[in-house]
Amino acid sequence: MQTALTFVAILTMAMLLLCGMQPAFTLLAVLAVVSAVCCIVVSYILRKRTDEKNAKDAALQKKIANWRKARRRQLRSNADSDDMFDACGVTQDLRLSLEEDEQFCEKKHEIEELETQISLWNRIGDAFKHLLNSCAILVCLLALSSFTVFAYSYVCRLWR
Repeated sequence: MQTALTFVAILTMAMLLLCGMQPAFTLLAVLAVVSAVCCIVVSYILRKRTDEKNAKDAALQKKIANWRKARRRQLRSNADSDDMFDACGVTQDLRLSLEEDEQFCEKKHEIEELETQISLWNRIGDAFKHLLNSCAILVCLLALSSFTVFAYSYVCRLWR
């Protein structure tokens, strides 16, 4: 990203020297608009993915909780009917954990995949925000440099 911003800065300065202010400002305005649009699109996609992940995660947690309750009752009734000894529910909890991992492995993997996508979209969004901020800084520097050139040429005319 830093290389791209350096390239844009060099290109803008070259355009400033060769073509004047208007093309340089046009280039930066186009870059700023593209960056702003990309920021909006990325934030929309990010919000949509986050909502989807949260909904899937909540549904999965509810499903797991209901499944655990039903399975715990079933294991308790089986243990009571078989007269099995369960050391304070430890065996039952271990068995539930193993079965839960088998039962919900695919859905947990989907949620982890969504978390990875969200992380990627976060990084892309940060890159576009950085580009937008850099374009704003470059526009300010161009405006300052044009004002300085204008002021310098005005002062030189006064001294003649």
